[in-house]
Amino acid sequence: MTEPVNIERLAAIVEELPTLPSVMFEVLAIAEDERSTAGDLEEVIMRDQALSAKILKVANSAYYGIPRTVETVSRATVLLGFQTVVGLALTVTVYDTLWGAGKGHFLDRRELWKHSLGVATAARLLSSNRNSKEAAVGFTAGMLHDIGKTIFDSHLSDEYAKVVETCQREQVQMYLVERQILGIDHAELGHNVARRWQLPDVLCESIHFHHVPAEAGADFARMSALVNVADTVTRQAGIGESGDTAAPTQDPDAVRIWGGAEDRLQTAAAELEGFREKIEVLQT
Repeated sequence: MTEPVNIERLAAIVEELPTLPSVMFEVLAIAEDERSTAGDLEEVIMRDQALSAKILKVANSAYYGIPRTVETVSRATVLLGFQTVVGLALTVTVYDTLWGAGKGHFLDRRELWKHSLGVATAARLLSSNRNSKEAAVGFTAGMLHDIGKTIFDSHLSDEYAKVVETCQREQVQMYLVERQILGIDHAELGHNVARRWQLPDVLCESIHFHHVPAEAGADFARMSALVNVADTVTRQAGIGESGDTAAPTQDPDAVRIWGGAEDRLQTAAAELEGFREKIEVLQT
């Protein structure tokens, strides 16, 4: 049997990961300042031409369906919302950082991206107000909830092979197998990395507790539950692949904490189907 990974090795892996570019910390600082404008956000993002180009690529994709070409970040901010553009910047930066930190071995990263985008989309659809800050933060949290898996797959590939093999053979939830074999699951590892990157608390905690929202603190339980419910809806729809082969069923505790009615859950699931093709083709 594989020995659990010791704490020192995990800590070393987290410390060895690249830090986020300085521009991202400026973006997050602007997001926290209520006086900030779309122009302020554009000024910072435009310093990183690659990041700016990727945000505009997503803004102009079929996913958002904006009828006219979006040529500037400030225009994207007006059309999509301030928090949405901040979330896109963060998501693109995080995935670029992790994708460049090592090659995947046992997880199809294109499929994991699709799954994450599906969860992000479902979280927005499940929000009580889809133009709210909650919806925008839910989208970002959905995109980032599985970042721990990419780190396991890149840096603990020998051990993670056993995790993937066990999941496929026994149809057990992946985070439970990770705990059994590695001594830590992807949610906790993702939380540790998010903390190191100084991401907002709501993102750190929703990553940490997206499988067990009832264990989250009062300020973060609803967002954790939103990601949990969105994750299950996405897996039930079969959008992308997360590596988790257990049959997806809604966690009653997560549904209760999320607080939405059954008809809203069904409506969001149906609407998610309408995004399937857009998700399939969207890559940054």
